[in-house]
Amino acid sequence: MRNPTTCFALTRHNNILPLKIVDTDDMGDGCFLHHFEINLTNPSDYLKTQFNADFRSAIVSADSPLIHEHGRIRATLKEATELALFALEEEKKRALNEVISLESQMQSLSDEADRLTNELTDKQ
Repeated sequence: MRNPTTCFALTRHNNILPLKIVDTDDMGDGCFLHHFEINLTNPSDYLKTQFNADFRSAIVSADSPLIHEHGRIRATLKEATELALFALEEEKKRALNEVISLESQMQSLSDEADRLTNELTDKQ
């Protein structure tokens, strides 16, 4: 099992959290429990909260590395930044699709209001 001593986690809100592995416990069943610390001198309360919620420790097996393509931990700052940018780009696409959907709904509502106005005018 080869894992780095430092790494970078991506929080739920796409902030990069530098971590260091401070201890590893062999769980005896082919799994290992890595314990982390925040690798910053003065982390914000937000980063401390994210750390406590998601990154205090991680369990990995001997054949499953700590850093893998579907996880939120990366070996380098560059890789963590790329992951954050990818996640933000996906969020941007979802938001743009939502805007398109709202514009379509607004147009439908406007068309319906025009139709109703014409129908009411014709009956008066």
